[in-house]
Amino acid sequence: DTKNPFVMQATANQTMATIANKANNKPPETEHDLATTKRILIGLAAGTMAGFSVAPFVATIDKSIVQNASGAATMRESIRGSVREILSRPHHFARRYEFALIFGLYSATYQSSNVIDTFYDKYPDCSVSKDWGKFIGVSAVNMTLCIYKDRCFARHFGMTKPRPVPMGSLTLWAMRDLMTIVSSFNVPHHGGRYLHENYDQWFSSEVKAFTFCQLVSPVLIQFFSTPLHLAGLDIYNNPSNTFKARLRFIGREYVKSLIGRMCRIFPAFSLGGLGNKFYHDIIADLTLHHPLEYIEIDD
Repeated sequence: DTKNPFVMQATANQTMATIANKANNKPPETEHDLATTKRILIGLAAGTMAGFSVAPFVATIDKSIVQNASGAATMRESIRGSVREILSRPHHFARRYEFALIFGLYSATYQSSNVIDTFYDKYPDCSVSKDWGKFIGVSAVNMTLCIYKDRCFARHFGMTKPRPVPMGSLTLWAMRDLMTIVSSFNVPHHGGRYLHENYDQWFSSEVKAFTFCQLVSPVLIQFFSTPLHLAGLDIYNNPSNTFKARLRFIGREYVKSLIGRMCRIFPAFSLGGLGNKFYHDIIADLTLHHPLEYIEIDD
């Protein structure tokens, strides 16, 4: 009788035992695919958390630079207003237009880096080297979203009526982002090796030299990329300006914009990268190293 409680209990015990046996004897391919899926999800979660961590600071700096360039507000006024809202009404700031753009941009950047790492962990013999694969992949994501973000910021926080962003502005911003990405993903590897080989009295290990380059290189490149950023903004805000007028504008706004962009890049590409690794390691330790245990019911 299938309604007999003893028969039903025996059937349930047999079913649970079968599930446990199948789980404990999964093919290696299935286990590897499951681990890869977990690592992808971990990378997406860590990237989201890192993006959320850096978004308030980066959004505040980006907004102040754009408003200062357009004449809508000085950098000090803009930063003061954003900081006041972050401290007094953080839930309102988290719904702001600028926060959403920056949060999406850097979450996607960190996520793409994590997913590419997972891909090369599974396919280490890929014909494209990991350095080039990561550079191309992260560049495609970051540059595309960053140019879109700059276009939105210029149209949303500028003083002029929103209009299509000129190709000249988009080109200059693409060159700016390419310089930042090269300084963040290529220069530290080769620069760290060079410093360790030639200045080993200061950099006793290549790891220390690499860390130094990773922290400093993205910041120093702003000396050269900030004029491109300002020129792109001036082309959008003042399309009729002459070349000399643009040079005067860049000279007038260079120092404070440089400082602002340095303060922006450091958390985004240095501290944000460290935060991404920290979140990734914590989540991986909680999930990958604590497998699900199956409980068998004795007869």
